[in-house]
Parts: sequence; structure tokens; C-alpha cells
Amino acid sequence: MADATIGCRLGEDKWLVSNTLPFIFEHLDTPDLLRCSLVCKLWHEVTQNPICWKTVQFSNNCNVKIDISGLLYNLEAHKTLHLKMEKDYCVRKDRVNLTRATKLKTLEIRQCSTMMREAFLHAARQLESIKIEMIPGAVLHPFNIDFLAGMPHLRELRLSLTTETVQVRVFLFDVGDLRVLYILNVEDMFRESTKFIKFKRNELEVLALGNVGDMTESYIPSILQASPVLKKLRLECCSRWNPHNFFRAIGLMKNLTCLELLDFKISDGFENSVIFCPNIEELTIMPSVDRFYMGLLNARILMAAQNLGKNIKKFTLGFSKRYLLYMYDRVEQRNVIPLLRCYSGPIQRDPIFELSILLTMVEVEAELSILMPTAKVRVIELDYVGNIFK
Repeated sequence: MADATIGCRLGEDKWLVSNTLPFIFEHLDTPDLLRCSLVCKLWHEVTQNPICWKTVQFSNNCNVKIDISGLLYNLEAHKTLHLKMEKDYCVRKDRVNLTRATKLKTLEIRQCSTMMREAFLHAARQLESIKIEMIPGAVLHPFNIDFLAGMPHLRELRLSLTTETVQVRVFLFDVGDLRVLYILNVEDMFRESTKFIKFKRNELEVLALGNVGDMTESYIPSILQASPVLKKLRLECCSRWNPHNFFRAIGLMKNLTCLELLDFKISDGFENSVIFCPNIEELTIMPSVDRFYMGLLNARILMAAQNLGKNIKKFTLGFSKRYLLYMYDRVEQRNVIPLLRCYSGPIQRDPIFELSILLTMVEVEAELSILMPTAKVRVIELDYVGNIFK
């Protein structure tokens, strides 16, 4: 009966032709799959064809509970290279046989538990890429970075953590042979000033750090100095920083062409400091919500766009869903942005937007396109702060 039902579904949806394996795991648990493979030629070919097992993906709708050691055994037997899991499916009882060396190259897990993380990281030593999002709000054990010593092939590490940062900060001092590093959703990333600590020279090409907080006393300049081949930098959630010093440090990074500043307070001097980094070709800015100075911060962004000149090729101005909802609550208009047209002298508070005009996102995009005629300009709702998969 299951065979007939699956066959009907296959006939209805052409998309399934190239995505057979994820579909199977969504609708059948492992025993059903194996039983079907004994009586159905289609499932037999799927389970025996190693090409179908190169990438295994468990969708978010899958209700399968998985024995970890059994899964590792089957992945090794089928020479699976890529594993993606939309949530934690593993049973909690099995810690046996977790030293099995699989052939996995990439591992991607969303809503991951501590047990599942430790099991995979200590069993799959050949991994080249790891993307793990820990369960939001969970009380977790301290993040242990010892597994990195046993992964000589690892080049990409993306972590979304909700745990203490001591080991993370220590890890940042020597990132080994990584080329891509994301560490997001870590509270108080730069809680302590470590600007005098020496960072080991690295080969990072992409770096993303979240919750940088007060960046005036952080070790961002030291990280940049130790990363001469860095091409893309993404920083999130900054409440205080010195744009002059920051952009001067960015200007020394000759290979750095892509910069993302997400959930940033656009500090005084931002508009004039961007001229220190003519190497930047792609710039993404998402201002934070500030109920007193939102019009002023947006004015600084437009002035910065004017000063960027012809160097910029792609400029994205993003506003979070929280930002747009706040504006709607205040002015009862959707997708509008406050802009302080003229300001001079002391910083002007404008809590009820009496001094600012309200522009739609389309109108702001049109103004930016005039200021940067050679750039591809986008003004959009942007809400991937803390997302390691973007």
C-alpha cells in the first residue's frame, strides 16, 4: 500500500524526479524504506545506487527518529558525502560506536542538540565543511573546540551558538587552516578588551562575527591584521564603534571587497569615513532601531552613499522586520523610512519624526540609485542576522 501511495505521489510531482531521496526519508522511516526496496524495483535501485546517496537530506517534516551509530554506519556504507538535517532527529540513548570514520565531507544541522553535535564532530574526521545551528535558547554545555585538532581537512566552519564564549575567544586567536569562519549568536563576543593579544596569521577568506557589541575596545583590528587574504567580512549587532578607525583598518585590506554591517548603530563620522576604503565593491548596511535618531542615521547612510563615488558595484540597504514594524506602530504606514533632510550642530533627536520626512523603500532606492549611478542598488527587508546559512 505504501508502495502504491508513493508511486502516485511521484507521478503527480515532477520535482521529485531529481529529489527522490529526501522525499523517501520524509514519507518513510528506515524499516519501511528497506522493506520497500525488497519488493519495489524503484526503491531497490535508489537504495543500491551510490549516486543517490551522495547527499542525504532530512526535511523539516520528517518524523523519523534515528539511531546515530546506525546512521553513521549506513552513511559510510553508501559513501555519502553530504548530510543535511533540518532538525535534531536522533534518539537520546545511543552513544555507542561514535568513533566510526565516515566519508562525510559536509555536515549541515539546524536546531542541533549538544549530544548530536558532539557525536558527529567526533565521528566524522574527514569533514571539510561544518554548519551547525544550536537549538535557540537551550541551556548547553560549554562549547568544546578540541574536535578541531582531529579535522585536518576542515576549511569551512559555521556555528550559531547560545553558550559561553571563553573557548570561542581562545579559538579565534588561532583558526588553523580555515578559509570560512562564521561564529554568530554568541553573547558578549567582545566582553573583555583583548586588543593586545597577538593573533596568529591565518588564511581566512570569509569571516562573520555576531554580537560584537562595543567594537571600540575589541580585537577586530587585530583579527584584520592577521587575515591578509580576507575577501568578505560580516559583522553583526554593534552598539558602539569608531567608524574612522574601523574604515582605515578596512582600507588596508587590499583583498577585502565585500563588507556587511548588520544591525549597526550608524555612529557619527560614518558618512565621511567610508572614503578610506576604496577597495570595497559590495557593501550591505542594516541600521539598528533607535527611536530617537532613526532619521539621522538614515541621513548618514545616504551621505555615505554619495561619498562612495564610483568604486561601489553593489550597495544593499536593509531594514529588519523589527525596524519596519516599529515604524508601522509609530506612523501607521508600511515600508516607510524616516530621513532627516538637513541637520547641523548638535545631534538632533527626532522621536516622533517631526523633523524627518517619510519615504517609501522604493523612493529611497531611487535616491540611492541617483547617488551611485554605476552601482546595483537594493533597498529591501533584510532579516538574516544570526543566520549562518546566508
